[in-house]
Amino acid sequence: MSIPSSMTSSITSITSDSSEDTSSIQNPKKILPGSGRNVFCPVSNLTLFHIENSFSVFHFDPRSKRPVKHNCIECVPQVKEEELNPLYAVKDTDSDEYVIFMKNKISKKIQQFVLTESGAFREVDRPDIEFNPMIRSSPFFTIHFGREQVVIQKDEQSKTWKKMRFGMEREEIGPLPIETLMIQEMRKEESIGGIHGSIPYYQIIFCSHNQKSILKIHSDGVLKNFSIDEKSEEFIEVEDCISCLNQITENDLIPKYTEYHQPTGNIIIHVRNTASRKFEKYIFNAITGGFEEVDYPDVVYDRHHDSFSPVVLTVKSPVYEGNFVIHRNWQGRIIKHLMTTHGNFLINPYKVTTLQRD
Repeated sequence: MSIPSSMTSSITSITSDSSEDTSSIQNPKKILPGSGRNVFCPVSNLTLFHIENSFSVFHFDPRSKRPVKHNCIECVPQVKEEELNPLYAVKDTDSDEYVIFMKNKISKKIQQFVLTESGAFREVDRPDIEFNPMIRSSPFFTIHFGREQVVIQKDEQSKTWKKMRFGMEREEIGPLPIETLMIQEMRKEESIGGIHGSIPYYQIIFCSHNQKSILKIHSDGVLKNFSIDEKSEEFIEVEDCISCLNQITENDLIPKYTEYHQPTGNIIIHVRNTASRKFEKYIFNAITGGFEEVDYPDVVYDRHHDSFSPVVLTVKSPVYEGNFVIHRNWQGRIIKHLMTTHGNFLINPYKVTTLQRD
């Protein structure tokens, strides 16, 4: 029997939606795990986050229990020349340098750069030289260095460009590291102040009720929620969304251990519900592929039985020829696979059935 495509998927991210209705999303800024280069800082082991289409990187500060700017050259996203589109150049009479206006294809922002004699770009901030959108982008423009000159040549058809040096001889200058304003600032400051942190549990969701990307961090038994200030691109602490709390997802459940319930013949999964912040009991429905909360008063959670095995539970499928394997990801959260003779399939999250509460 074939497996419906709606039941399976490939792993694309560790983020999740708090609601299936996302039709009204108006391009809010998303919180993403890692820095674009590293998931954890290789220097301090701090957990990293960044904002989509932004070069701002944050780490979870174990002292303040909140995300703060991560000033580490090892982690900040590196701007590549291929991500920039040169528009035109203006000579700065004060510095005798040519300021090149470039459009960053990732952030969609217009930035200013100067070309160093080595052929590398260095970002500058010259407020007195304003970008003029009425100036048409030229297919080439020239930067003078004494008797030498560097010509930036653009190919409008292929949307590529190159740097050519003309002096004693003609040569093409290959791509070189770009020194952005952020990197320049980091070199002036101490990097991360010797902070070394443990890895907290965290979850990134989209709250459709408030149209916000939410970062939920669990550290030392404390849960804090953060969203992005759209103007400053800083993290601000926010309250729980009551509507989201009523929509439990599989990503909210952290399995602790399993236990056989003799009166019913069911295998109970003891979980920590990060939304309700309680320990609860669930069974796995092998027909729907979803989890259902149960109320067995005779079964009590015991933390001494907590298991750290990557595999939580294996259940034979009554529908497909194979077994469901429920295991933990690197954060301890639930991932489901269906293992068959035709291959291994990642199973999409299914609606969690919870008990009615007063």
